[in-house]
Amino acid sequence: MRDLVGIRKYGSALTLYSDACPEGRKARGFIQPIVFSDTEKLDVRSQAGSVNRCKYLLIAEAGALLPGEKNVSVSSRDWEYSLLRAQPIYVGGRLSHWEGVLRPKGGGGAHA
Repeated sequence: MRDLVGIRKYGSALTLYSDACPEGRKARGFIQPIVFSDTEKLDVRSQAGSVNRCKYLLIAEAGALLPGEKNVSVSSRDWEYSLLRAQPIYVGGRLSHWEGVLRPKGGGGAHA
């Protein structure tokens, strides 16, 4: 199937881990910060320190995820993320790509 969003050509290397694929699966995709309004605080202070609430948009090729996968982690460019949710995107009745929301693991700071 034709790559409608240029993921295979322009996307970054991703490795996805899940209960169904603990050894990891290679794919290509884009990860970018989800922009919030200037008034929303992305770091929340607590007695133990600050907690990162940043979220990131994942756009990944059609074969990157399997429907119903549980406990999915995404690794890219020395960053580790937890997949919060993902939605398959269909074009013309065929799976085009996946769009999802990620959160950095380990309370990482701003993404470079």
